[in-house]
Amino acid sequence: MSSEYLADYIENAAFASQRMLYPLENGELDNVGIQELCSFFRQHALCSYYLYHDSSILFSDLMKSAAAYIYFLENTSSNQIILSRAKPFYDAICGGYFDAAEKISKLSPFIWHKDKEYEDDFLFIKFIMQLFFSDAVKEDLDLTLDALNGELTDENLFRGDICRSLIDKNGELFRDSLDILVQTRKAKIEKMIEDEAIAEEYWSWMRYFSSEATALVKLAEKMGLELDSVIEDVPSILREDSGVSFREDSWKIKI
Repeated sequence: MSSEYLADYIENAAFASQRMLYPLENGELDNVGIQELCSFFRQHALCSYYLYHDSSILFSDLMKSAAAYIYFLENTSSNQIILSRAKPFYDAICGGYFDAAEKISKLSPFIWHKDKEYEDDFLFIKFIMQLFFSDAVKEDLDLTLDALNGELTDENLFRGDICRSLIDKNGELFRDSLDILVQTRKAKIEKMIEDEAIAEEYWSWMRYFSSEATALVKLAEKMGLELDSVIEDVPSILREDSGVSFREDSWKIKI
């Protein structure tokens, strides 16, 4: 779909991810390492889907990413849990493994690491976890949203609008703000490609897939919002139910 080298990128991701399983099992991966491992699962998932149109691999690899991250969370120290870097949380939602997303949320302390993440990134994912996977009351959500809005700039005001649309169940506001999110991300990636600041091995699958947007769409539809049938950078297949139950040991299964 996006590169003539997809088969090579699939092989690279499979090899790299397998090499990292032993360090994960033995507690040798830090936050950077687990994100790298989960990125390899994501690369294998998307490149395989683009090349072979096999949704079973797509859903399986997203499960692996979420499962590996849960294992990491259960066996690491709190200073290694950087909330805004929890992309496997989005992988769990993208795959429809809401039980895994809930577990990731419960295992993730709401602690802002100001030397490792931007506060608005932290507050945005905190809000999503609170709204969908906790017992937070409206006052808690409003406090988080107020704090988030206080950190936003003109470039990312859409984040506050996304949160507000989900609280109010406002489909029109959600659609408009999600489109800004997708277009903002797309512009950044295209600029990186133009500047040769990202390798083809990564943009070949990242260019057409936003895990954040896909996860937000699935959550919005889960709460009953009516959205367009086609949304840019959100694979239609991931808006369907895979029919597969989540397995916490799936990360150990060889790709």
